[in-house]
Amino acid sequence: MKTRIGLSLFIGCVLTMTAMAQWPKLREELQKHAIDTRGVSGDELDRTITSYGVENADDLFIIGYFRLATDKNVLDDSVRILVFDKRLARWSDTVMPRDRQSTVEGVASWSLGSVLEIRHSSRYLYLDTHLSPSAGIILLLTRELQPVTTLFGWTLRLLPGGRLLYHRGMVHFAPTHPAEVWIFDERATRDTVLYPRKPYEPIRRAYIDTVRTIYERLGEDWFMKNNHHMDPEQFGSSVNEPIVASDDGNAIAFVAHFGVGDRVETPVWEVVIVMTGIDSPEPRCREQRLSDLQQLHPGWSIEQILREQIGK
Repeated sequence: MKTRIGLSLFIGCVLTMTAMAQWPKLREELQKHAIDTRGVSGDELDRTITSYGVENADDLFIIGYFRLATDKNVLDDSVRILVFDKRLARWSDTVMPRDRQSTVEGVASWSLGSVLEIRHSSRYLYLDTHLSPSAGIILLLTRELQPVTTLFGWTLRLLPGGRLLYHRGMVHFAPTHPAEVWIFDERATRDTVLYPRKPYEPIRRAYIDTVRTIYERLGEDWFMKNNHHMDPEQFGSSVNEPIVASDDGNAIAFVAHFGVGDRVETPVWEVVIVMTGIDSPEPRCREQRLSDLQQLHPGWSIEQILREQIGK
């Protein structure tokens, strides 16, 4: 969460200081990655690009970008995506509107900002774009660059078997920011919350009880004056790296930080979350205090602890 907010604010500031920024030509960015520019028009290669993201993988090179609209000092009205298939030595490209509103069922709407990151699977391309410091839009495209859908949030990890683990977006100016981890499954087109799930585990229930007690001490008048929901289940939390996954992608582990970003001072707990049976309709959750595991394994890194928990 902290990393994303910092990056998002940085990008927002940069867009207001275009004259100071040294954005590259498309040609320069391709050459930096040792990509053959033949097959891309000279006019496009000489365009200055901004707010772009790149993935340079063994099979594909992908870049999503906006042309720099120097007369407006803002993003262009279209996002451009270029894909170079390294095995076939072939380019493909598409141009899509930055904003698209659709009332047709099955046709995605979106409002895209800066392209932050790009990933791809055997079927889809995933473009993480900026919406606000606490939210983003993930645009899904087929390998033929046809839009499929959008997801509200930002990517955490692309798991084996065509499963995307992502952080659900939040309302930036809400009184609390409760972290939710969601999963999109390409095979079943399943998009659902993975964590937290009811019934809650004992540690989460205990934290909710702690927050409820703090809220009750303040009283309802305080929450009305401060426009706070007073719901202890919606306490502030965050999910940070590392996120560890099993080889088959059916289990993950990460550390959740309870008590982050609430307008009310609440204690910060670091809790190891292990989710197993991700492929099943009812994934299982196991929680443990990070401090307890650190006492059991002195000197271990957090990643080592998470990997040990995945193996159980």
